[in-house]
Amino acid sequence: MFEETFQNFTINFNALNPKVTFSGGDLLSGQVLFDLTKEAKIQSIMMSMKGKASVLWHEQNRGPATGRRGGVGRNRRRQGAARGRRRTYSAELDFFNLSHIVMQANDASGHTVLPPGKHVFPFTCQLPQGDFPPSFNGTYGKIRYSMVVAIHRPWHLAKEFDTEVQFASRTDANHPHLRMPLTGSNAKTLCCLWCTSGPVSINAQVERKGFSPGETVKIIAEIGNASSRTVTPHAKLVMEQICYTSGRAKRKYVSSVKSSKDGQSIGPNTTDVHSEIMLHIPENAALTIANCQIIDVQYYVMLSLKISRSSDLEVKFPIALCGIPFNPNQAPTTVQPQSQHPGQYPNQQPGPYSNQQAAPYQNPPPGQYQNPPPGPYANQPHQPPGPYANQPPGPYPNQPPGPYPNQPPVPYGNPPPGPYPGQQPGQPPNQYAAPNLAQNPGLYPPAGFQG
Repeated sequence: MFEETFQNFTINFNALNPKVTFSGGDLLSGQVLFDLTKEAKIQSIMMSMKGKASVLWHEQNRGPATGRRGGVGRNRRRQGAARGRRRTYSAELDFFNLSHIVMQANDASGHTVLPPGKHVFPFTCQLPQGDFPPSFNGTYGKIRYSMVVAIHRPWHLAKEFDTEVQFASRTDANHPHLRMPLTGSNAKTLCCLWCTSGPVSINAQVERKGFSPGETVKIIAEIGNASSRTVTPHAKLVMEQICYTSGRAKRKYVSSVKSSKDGQSIGPNTTDVHSEIMLHIPENAALTIANCQIIDVQYYVMLSLKISRSSDLEVKFPIALCGIPFNPNQAPTTVQPQSQHPGQYPNQQPGPYSNQQAAPYQNPPPGQYQNPPPGPYANQPHQPPGPYANQPPGPYPNQPPGPYPNQPPVPYGNPPPGPYPGQQPGQPPNQYAAPNLAQNPGLYPPAGFQG
């Protein structure tokens, strides 16, 4: 019924660039178009914009094998089921979810009557600011940005139309860090039983680190083959996909070769051979992803020497596929301070990266310790007297000074009399001798003594 009335439904976007891609902070605009074969009542046309990342994979449980070949059938079936149990891992991450009204009836009837013919409804949607990862559709994970347009009619279920919006990263291949060349080298000596041949070596260079899909990577290599075997240079572009569960407790890794090319073979006992290989990057290659919590996408160029009857000699160059292509006529990208968000402290200097918050410690506001209280050491500004010089009197009145210079008085000089009446002083001197000559003086006077 709906398809008979609504035909040629289309969602068009106003392109901001030749590839019709968008990024965080862009103004997304376009038109909703459809044809009506007859008159139709419309309550509203709603639009929603969503960004989401998700991963999903399965792993087979590999349990231990049975210990006996002739076990009971039931036990063997249980162990086989345990070994064959499949476990599922998944995670999801939402970036944003926006809603927008394209058309809504304002009259008392609650609907608008559209006549037969072609109808066009423009829309505008401000995408949220943020460093969102680019669109990606991988083996075990995907990052998808979609627009859903829903047409609401009286006494009918809403009809939805879904279309994908391509997002691209703002990573700029003209950044100084990505314009720097990459170099690498490797060497090995070939052996066969007790015979040892000369070394095989490779010194290679890639012109820069930042590229874009559709470009060509130029690899320059100096190869030395002092062995008795023929070697062949081989270059390939490898993409690594890594999917994670929440908190990155579990991960799934997969790699694939996106393009490859062989160089010219080099015969034995040949040195100082100059070789160049032009490796093409596919137009549909996904961009590098390093800003998503559950999906990573990385690339590297592998240059290897294929040696007969021996393992390959390899040199690896990590590269990045950027959303903004390299321009040889453009100066290295510089960060404009006015495009940066202000820091969280007043009088803050801008940070070193685009759209980066300022560093927290440039020209900080006054701290809580201006004019602090005096410190604990002598000869320090605003310092009170130390603990020994000009010492105040001790806690006990009329005490003699202690045995050390500038020492507070000892606490027990001239102690008060003991708790027992008629008791003589304690420690010598003025101590009465004990009745036994070999005995130390006691604390009490001899018997019959009259004080």
